[in-house]
Amino acid sequence: VFAFLAGVRLCGAAGRMRDAAKAPSRRGAPLAGYLFAAGSGIMSAVFNIGYALALPIRDAGERLGHSAFAATNCIWLLMLAAGSIPNIAFCARLLRKNTSVKLFAEPNSGKAWGLSALMGLLWGGSIFLYGAATPLLGDIGPSVGWPLSLAAALLVANLMGLILGEWRGAGPEAAGKMRLGILTLLGAIVLCAASARLGAP
Repeated sequence: VFAFLAGVRLCGAAGRMRDAAKAPSRRGAPLAGYLFAAGSGIMSAVFNIGYALALPIRDAGERLGHSAFAATNCIWLLMLAAGSIPNIAFCARLLRKNTSVKLFAEPNSGKAWGLSALMGLLWGGSIFLYGAATPLLGDIGPSVGWPLSLAAALLVANLMGLILGEWRGAGPEAAGKMRLGILTLLGAIVLCAASARLGAP
């Protein structure tokens, strides 16, 4: 966990250095931005807490003859269906408030529809993979799997940023710090995997 936090810190510092190089006159982010980001990170863990507390559902599914993966999907059915209700309600409210429903039928909206569907499939796929992987990590699966999942997500996001050119024009110091952050995240992933093996019976 400490290695993961160190990697996040390095990547964040590299991003701030890159942004300062591109817009030197821009002032630092307001405190509210940091508070919202920290709050969203903390609240995201509630998803994993819900999963961990719902593991008896998976156990019941396995006793009925289902595989661990299939039984885990019963948890996602309950959690994601319940979680979709406030999301759909809030989006519907914004669509009505901003009268933006018509944007879904814009002439060139096909690309946005496709990318949105792909984003949903990738996110859903990551959740199903997480549910399939945690039983393989033993009793501490949710404890090890969640930071491992977050580290992998951050790693992929930063690598995609490098590939898509977000770091063009960044100074060598910022790019070097980002590379060091990526290596630290890789180390955190290895450490999580090793801790799971050591904790296995």
